[in-house]
Amino acid sequence: MQPIVLKRPDHTYRPDDVITRASYAIMVEDILTKVTGDDKLSTKYIGNKSPFPDLRGDLPYFNAVMVVTTRGIMEAVDLTTGEFAPMKPVSGADALLIIRKLKDELRFF
Repeated sequence: MQPIVLKRPDHTYRPDDVITRASYAIMVEDILTKVTGDDKLSTKYIGNKSPFPDLRGDLPYFNAVMVVTTRGIMEAVDLTTGEFAPMKPVSGADALLIIRKLKDELRFF
């Protein structure tokens, strides 16, 4: 199993950088894929239409966002507009809530 870290083009580690909702979705998708052994998760939604007005289907994090939102691990930030806000930072409280939902999702593995 490979460690789960964000891959930066310059191969640096920046612990003080803000983590966006898109980046967090990618990390959660990676955990789900590794723990469940379901490699198809990483491509499951490629080519699908986005249900979020601020998330195009051709973006590199689209599949990850779809994986975590369809499982109820993450959700739109604005239920009125349906926006996911992929570039918005993840707050500490939201990060912990997402981890708890991920734990519940993986309780049988």
